[in-house]
Amino acid sequence: MTGLTAAYQLQCAGVEDVMVVERLSTTGGLMRTNRSDGLTIDHLPHLFFTEDRGALRLFSEFVGGYTEHTSRLGIRWDDGFVDFPFQNNIHQLPLSQRREVLTSLLARSSPTGSARNLEEHARALLGDGILELFFRPYNEKLWLTPLAEMDFRWLKAKIALPDARELAVSILGGERERSLDVAPHTRFRYPRRGGIQALTDGLAERLGEHRIRSASRVRAIDTGRRQIETDRGRIGYHRLLSTLPINDTLAFAGLDGGVGAVKRLRANTVVCVQIVAKRVELPDYHWIYVPDPSLPYYRLTRVDRFNPQAAPGLSVLLAECALPASARVEKAAIAARVQRALVTEGVVRATDIERHFVFAYSPAYVVPHLGHEEDVDTLAATLAEVGIVTAGRFGEWRFFNMDHSIASATRAVEKVLRA
Repeated sequence: MTGLTAAYQLQCAGVEDVMVVERLSTTGGLMRTNRSDGLTIDHLPHLFFTEDRGALRLFSEFVGGYTEHTSRLGIRWDDGFVDFPFQNNIHQLPLSQRREVLTSLLARSSPTGSARNLEEHARALLGDGILELFFRPYNEKLWLTPLAEMDFRWLKAKIALPDARELAVSILGGERERSLDVAPHTRFRYPRRGGIQALTDGLAERLGEHRIRSASRVRAIDTGRRQIETDRGRIGYHRLLSTLPINDTLAFAGLDGGVGAVKRLRANTVVCVQIVAKRVELPDYHWIYVPDPSLPYYRLTRVDRFNPQAAPGLSVLLAECALPASARVEKAAIAARVQRALVTEGVVRATDIERHFVFAYSPAYVVPHLGHEEDVDTLAATLAEVGIVTAGRFGEWRFFNMDHSIASATRAVEKVLRA
């Protein structure tokens, strides 16, 4: 997403000799769509939400039409479900858990400003009840990292307690004036046709085939000669923008990037199992968070709720599983575990499953370790010294949504044009 957007913006700025070097045979990166056998199912669940008007203009220009939705989200809880956000719906919990949340909120003493890591920040903000009931089990299941070893600055603007009145309603129940701003993805957009890849396809088409060198895996970067070595030959460059993982860019360029900084980078692998079934038994949620450590997936997404083209006439469920980046991905075994869990949970009957597909991505989510921002800045500065601008989710090694990736492309283009 970032590379295609940057190439398009450079083209708009009058730079004609732009080339995108793509490892795979098709562009799109994480934003690719399974279009086999009449399906339109994204490899990983993607929705577009943003307050950035520039990002929205780009999305609107290239997807060829979209639908708008107001999200309804849930959390798998005990033998049922709780509405998301968790902290806004405490009244849906059993009495003992409501008492635990209220007691810990009343006992809070440490201000969030003194927090040194994500665990301390969440405890000061949410209290031990919410931390231990939901926040820790879900996030440690996703990130595969103890909260005490994670930075919290990336999350500061993403979670908050409701105000005093809303908190009373959250715990006691009663009438609520529904807020449409409890989560950044409350309102989202999705392409009418082609899945999320419609966006990157639109960008690639505007660039033209002659500006995209596909199926070209980078082997090395010679910053002295200003050449990229790929498995399809050498490519010369005047200015280089890399959206590769920042550690890979450093390795290809023969740079260490500072003592320990590269070694401290962490990420997980995400395996997404696509289930196409006659029927799925779930509440009317768009997606569901699953903190239970005994279940293999951390999130379930009902794709057919916002993408009727996914598998016309059938239900489509995406089950996402997190693995360590170093883990061996055994797709068949993971798919079997996921299907067994879904059947045991009563989500789907085995006889109703018509097809399934498995896609794995690594890295998928970058983990904001302690000192993360300082380490990434050090590595980016090392690349800048040899004329390489790094950008995107993996180039900046940050937790980016699509609009963040677009903004990253814009910042990178400004640096390239100034070089």
